[in-house]
Amino acid sequence: MPTLQTLVERHDSEKFTLLGINTGDSEETFRKDSVELGVTWTCVYTYEGRAKSTVADLYQVQAYPTIYVLDAEGRIRFKDVRGQALLDAVAILLAE
Repeated sequence: MPTLQTLVERHDSEKFTLLGINTGDSEETFRKDSVELGVTWTCVYTYEGRAKSTVADLYQVQAYPTIYVLDAEGRIRFKDVRGQALLDAVAILLAE
């Protein structure tokens, strides 16, 4: 979570959006954890049973957490980057 918070703070005034999607916990747990963890970016809750959700199907999510970095055209440019690699991926796309 610290890396995600850094991204949100660092790119506050730029064309950047961080979106979290939760498909596993109960909605109550999701909301409680979001507050406790200090999540300041957009997060949505979607749950369609323990099988798969449409969001997970659409992006072919196989494990959690899965991170996709999309460009301005909505194309996945980076997948499963974390820490400094995630910060670098966002910086590359914002510089384009």
